[in-house]
Amino acid sequence: MTDNTPIKNSFGGDVVKSERRTLMEAMRVCLVEKYACFNGRASRSEFWYFTLGSFLLVLAVLIVGAILAAVLGKAGGILLGILMAVACLGLIVPSLAVQARRLHDINMTGWLVLAGIALNVLAGLGTVFYIIIGVLPPVDVGNQYND
Repeated sequence: MTDNTPIKNSFGGDVVKSERRTLMEAMRVCLVEKYACFNGRASRSEFWYFTLGSFLLVLAVLIVGAILAAVLGKAGGILLGILMAVACLGLIVPSLAVQARRLHDINMTGWLVLAGIALNVLAGLGTVFYIIIGVLPPVDVGNQYND
């Protein structure tokens, strides 16, 4: 089954199930195929594997940058800052997109991503929001974001 393929069910309507992903599939889908795609749905596995992959990517950049900083001194520190900025800026759009698609999978509007950002800025509760949308089960029947 390809992603977002309608399935007939016993409830009388079309159901679109989001696909389970592996770590490499989730990274490929989020960074290459759907880099800035805010439409469709993202399964829990896609959401969490992308989160894990992003963390590991930033950690790898940090380790390489720290080694360069130790070897090159001040120039290495500047290079570390540039590498971290590029990595983090490159992950902002796909992170927001996968959050919006995950919200669609639980039958909520993707605009709630802005609420998560506001919660993080105002009260530091963005992580709680992120975990909640990550653990809620998908809504397959009657989901308005089946496209």
